[in-house]
Amino acid sequence: EEMLKYISYTLLATTSSLFPFSKNKVEIPVNVSNGESGVLHLIFEAGLLYQYLSFKVESHKSSRTLSPLKMSILTYTSQQLRHYVGFVNDVTISGHMRSLKATYLVLYDQILIFRFYYSFIQRFDQFRGDQFLSEFDSLRHHGDPLISSLSNNIFQSLIILYYEYLTNWLTKGQLDATYKEFFIEAGEINNTDD
Repeated sequence: EEMLKYISYTLLATTSSLFPFSKNKVEIPVNVSNGESGVLHLIFEAGLLYQYLSFKVESHKSSRTLSPLKMSILTYTSQQLRHYVGFVNDVTISGHMRSLKATYLVLYDQILIFRFYYSFIQRFDQFRGDQFLSEFDSLRHHGDPLISSLSNNIFQSLIILYYEYLTNWLTKGQLDATYKEFFIEAGEINNTDD
């Protein structure tokens, strides 16, 4: 019962006297049994992923060289992190966290969602926005309904920007060459008198 009182703090990456955060890990008291410790490791993955994603989103958002597509990915991820905070607060108040196993079951989908975002945030610097857009498009047809749904939601938020790129190119002849996230790149005109 004492552990259950402190778990909600850990899930929101806040250190507590029972479960202090130390260098991106959560310290579990030594007097906890192996079975309970194993379940706590599973539960605390949510808090550690939340901490990692929050840090990465904020550090990337401070960059002034992000493309609109990549900024949209960060904004969407940030919204999901805020949703998670509300979710943890609701679950804590509702009393669904009656035991460690019940807590893990309540958090299971959220852990999978965070793993999904984690896989993209880890590659954030190596991928262009249009590459993420293509990947989300292909994952919309994934066999796992959760991955399919997550991918579809992000894809729908990104495709609006990509349609804007396309519309500007087709109707106005404008091409923002700064981010190189479009299938056409602006080139130099070479006038030679041959």
